Amino acid sequence: MQVESDTSKPTPIDTIPTAVRRRNVISFLILGLCNNYVLVLMLSGAQDLLAKDDPAALAARQNHSDHCLEDLNARHCTKTSTGLVLICNILGSLTIKAIGPFFIHRVPYGVRLLVVCSAQTSAIFLAALAPNVPLTLVGVLVASFAAGLGEMSLLSLASHFPRSTILGWSSGTGLAGLAGSLIYAVLTDVRLLAFSSSTALLLNLAFPVIYFITYFVVLVYPSTVKKACLFSPSSWFDFKKSSKVSPNYQKQINEPNTQKINKMEIFKGVSKFYLSIFIIYFSQYFINQGLLELTLFDCTRAFGMGPAAMYRYYQVLYQTGVFISRSSLPFFSLNLCMILSLPWMQASLMILFCINTFIAFIPHFAVAAGLVFIEGLIAGSSYSNIYNHIYKSVSPIFTIFLKFYQKWLRSHFINCRNSIVRSEIFSSASISISVSRQFAIIDNG
Repeated sequence: MQVESDTSKPTPIDTIPTAVRRRNVISFLILGLCNNYVLVLMLSGAQDLLAKDDPAALAARQNHSDHCLEDLNARHCTKTSTGLVLICNILGSLTIKAIGPFFIHRVPYGVRLLVVCSAQTSAIFLAALAPNVPLTLVGVLVASFAAGLGEMSLLSLASHFPRSTILGWSSGTGLAGLAGSLIYAVLTDVRLLAFSSSTALLLNLAFPVIYFITYFVVLVYPSTVKKACLFSPSSWFDFKKSSKVSPNYQKQINEPNTQKINKMEIFKGVSKFYLSIFIIYFSQYFINQGLLELTLFDCTRAFGMGPAAMYRYYQVLYQTGVFISRSSLPFFSLNLCMILSLPWMQASLMILFCINTFIAFIPHFAVAAGLVFIEGLIAGSSYSNIYNHIYKSVSPIFTIFLKFYQKWLRSHFINCRNSIVRSEIFSSASISISVSRQFAIIDNG
């Protein structure tokens, strides 16, 4: 592979053959699936990962003895909450997204994806084979780092392809939640395949390999994507300083309509959603990683499942609800009143599960599982409908602001040597809004 010259002309999107378009959409679907899969795997196996410092729990899992509970009079608590895994699952991704925009545009996509696949492989080995919890959590951090780097890289890469690739990415990331939780639950269920948690994790090493093959073999790159040569280390990082601002960009930035932006109008347009998003995410994570491990039932009310199996299937049902609701937007959407009611519905579920940990009134696992499924429906619906509503209803001045912000970032941070350079900094800033809108709309164009 050689680095493309600056004079190479991009291939017009309209001239791309239909077969290649479909191939790339499927490629982005697989890339989205593989990028988020390991993260979901870590959350689904959170209890198993934290059991390494509990000899009794560890022995039970190694001996496949996740017995159902005969008596619920005594509390069944763990030393460490699965919320610790959630924190690590977020921290690594958050770190790379915070510091990446300052240098990531100098690294070719191929080098980044090689790092992502290597990091995912290392994370699985660490999580599966580490002898203690601290080292296991390092594996979770590495997996989170890989997912964050992969997301910001592939969303930026998607700007070189037709918009239909965003549909593939969105479907893949949504499918990752369902596939990861379901596969892990089936692999570790003592009544099904009955693998140990370590073996189940190691079996999923196939996904980083699929990730690698999809990107480097299946995906068809346009001529605008720079490529690094494996045997030429100098092509792995662009050490050249950014050139001066392109006159065209400077002219666009100085346009009158970009100078008349009312910041308060922009803020008012989206501020009503801030509290909604906060309540929804706080409630769902408090339920999933704080309360579900305490929502247990005895043998007769849990279909004979033990605590570990119940936790895993809770995760499966939650992810199923999210996947269904996110995929439903092309068929129906919610109005503003219904959208703003979703956070309070989610908060009500959180309060209900919280009370149940003190006064067990939920009669059966099936009822709790149904509530978790509804929680997933609310989470997925709120995500897609909020961004869809912003896209449709917010004042056009908001769009002007986004365009201005993108131009400002390009002019200050990006090497503008030619017109085909894409902005990776844009991918980590304003792309968080613009791509989310495309996720919600699921554009088939």
